[in-house]
Amino acid sequence: MNVEIIAVGDELLIGQVTDTNSGWIARQLNLMGWELTEVTVVRDRKDEIKKAVLDAFTRVPVVLMTGGLGPTKDDITKKTLCELYGCSLHRDEKVQEMNEERFARKGFTMNELTRDQALVPDACTVIYNPVGTAPVMWFDRDDKVLVSMPGVPSEMQYAVSHEVLPRLRSRFNDHSSVRHATCLVKGYTESGLAIVLADFENELPPYIHLAYLPKPGVIRLRLTATGLDDAEVSSGLEIQFEKLTALLGSHVFCREDVSLAGALGNILRERNLTIATAESCTGGNIAHELTLVPGCSAYYRGSIVSYANDVKTSLLGVSSETIEQNGVVSLPVVEEMVRGVRHALHTDCAIATSGIAGPDGATPGKPVGTVAVAVACGENVVSKMVMAGTQRERNIERFTHSALLQMIDLLTPFPGLVVVCSDRTIRFIPEENSNEGSLNDEMCSLFVPAACQRLMNDEHALTWLLKATHLYHRHLYFSCFYYMSVIERMPEEMIQSTCHHGLIELFETWIDGSLVSGLLQRCDIVFSMIRLLSNMVMF
Repeated sequence: MNVEIIAVGDELLIGQVTDTNSGWIARQLNLMGWELTEVTVVRDRKDEIKKAVLDAFTRVPVVLMTGGLGPTKDDITKKTLCELYGCSLHRDEKVQEMNEERFARKGFTMNELTRDQALVPDACTVIYNPVGTAPVMWFDRDDKVLVSMPGVPSEMQYAVSHEVLPRLRSRFNDHSSVRHATCLVKGYTESGLAIVLADFENELPPYIHLAYLPKPGVIRLRLTATGLDDAEVSSGLEIQFEKLTALLGSHVFCREDVSLAGALGNILRERNLTIATAESCTGGNIAHELTLVPGCSAYYRGSIVSYANDVKTSLLGVSSETIEQNGVVSLPVVEEMVRGVRHALHTDCAIATSGIAGPDGATPGKPVGTVAVAVACGENVVSKMVMAGTQRERNIERFTHSALLQMIDLLTPFPGLVVVCSDRTIRFIPEENSNEGSLNDEMCSLFVPAACQRLMNDEHALTWLLKATHLYHRHLYFSCFYYMSVIERMPEEMIQSTCHHGLIELFETWIDGSLVSGLLQRCDIVFSMIRLLSNMVMF
């Protein structure tokens, strides 16, 4: 079943209001197995609304309309629909009664405009709105259904969930069972994860599909199963989801579709930990994200927004000497901030940020988009500098994202990085956890020196190169463009810090002539790669 949406309102077309309704409706339709094929946005103009409806009905049997149902003169949708369906307005007594009761409860008096919210076209079926003054209007003619709903998101969502979709399912018995299962994954690039999951994807049943939804440092993996038999769809999805999460092991840090703050909340709740935040450049946005999660009071204690330096020193105990010597945007400062807020609010964990959101505030060596982030669990503190862009609002969101992910990384360390390919399991483990028993026909182990292990927090770039190199040694093909993209993201100091013996000979034998010719176009990348490979150790 195909459906179209018509969103009405001048405010949508001038950018004063963003159309969030259409995206929300699309997600609900998808769960029914219906497809949203088009969204049309029109002004509050009679002819444009009528044309949009008539055009949509040439393509689909169901049109969902939002907006234009307010009490003011610019809201003309009801009168326009009367012309379209050749009917007139009449006063619905139940709508009138509901609105009078609503106003009385709030202590307001209705005027003529609000009373006229009870006027509805006599060609429609009225669906009453318990959360607003404008009713929903259902038009059904010639096997074509038009549903006109308020544009206020909360009112629209209530109507769609409680009335519109159940009625549509009953009216059109043309829907499938659609189920989704989502997990959040860290420690992979999108292309790298696709390589690891290639065999898994190829073996999926035809009614199940895998989608990659990446954000910096995190990838949402969504399995979608579609079919007519709900039990079969649910069972098949569950089986494949368990295979997927088992394959990725500790890279999966959340088994549901939630925000990073929601994923962190799950971890804190499971481990019975509490957390506080000390924010400078993010201005309380991390606290905002955490408190959007229902039930956050079980683990979140509060925040100190220390935008000014004197607040950092007086409330968080940051030394003025530390600020003077290192600058306020520095790892020593956020490390003192995170310790200060943890002790001040008596929590197990804490997050601290200090950065330059922009558009001004840059200093030598610290451009706009620089942020220092520190996270703590007990006395264990990890800090990191992160670079973003130049747009203030976007930077604040990126800083928040990085801080939440860094906290998750601290609480969910990799017990060993595992990649399964073909019939072999390749496991990457810290050298302190190595033992001879891990080396057998079924498992090859790469022992990572302690220096390398520490560097894995830096977007796991080194980890990915180690994986790619070892997998190539196992006669699997990896594109040189993939190698190059990894190398280009790696800072010089990381390359220099992996001090061990060489794999130059292997490098020379692995790369055939065609790949070499491509690499020769980027000599700087070649040299960096050789140096990195020559400093890795593999057993």
